[in-house]
Amino acid sequence: MHFLYKMNKLLFIKYLFLFFILFPFISFATNDSSKIQNRAIDHVSSMMVEVHHLLEVGKNSPEEGRLLLKNLLNSYFDPIIIAKYSSMPAWRKASQKEREEFTDLFKEYLIDLASRRFHEFDSVKYHILFSEMRGK
Repeated sequence: MHFLYKMNKLLFIKYLFLFFILFPFISFATNDSSKIQNRAIDHVSSMMVEVHHLLEVGKNSPEEGRLLLKNLLNSYFDPIIIAKYSSMPAWRKASQKEREEFTDLFKEYLIDLASRRFHEFDSVKYHILFSEMRGK
C-alpha cells in the first residue's frame, strides 16, 4: 500500500507540473486571432525559458530555485482558480477566509512539492502544437 501511495504521489506531482506548464491561465484583450496566437506562443515560450532557468538553479540551490518557482507561479498562474478547481465542491461551502487560507496553503504546498523534485528534471522539452482562443 505504501508503494502504491508513493507511486501515485509521484505521478500526481509530474502531472501537476505538466498541468502548470501546458495550461497557464491567460487572458488576452484583442480580437485578432493571429495576434492572440502569437502572444500565446510568446507567453508560453517566455515561461518555458524561466522554467528551464529555475530548474537549473534549483538543482544547485534549492532555496533560490524555490523563490524563482514562487515568482513564476505568481507571474503566470492564477492561484485562486487553481485552488478553486482542485478543491470542488468544498470550495463552494468554504467561507472567504477559508478560501484565502486554503489558496495560500495550496500555493505553498505546490511550491514545496515541486522544489523538492528539481533534481528529477534533467531537461524539459516542449512543442507548441496549437493555440486556441477560449472565453474572452
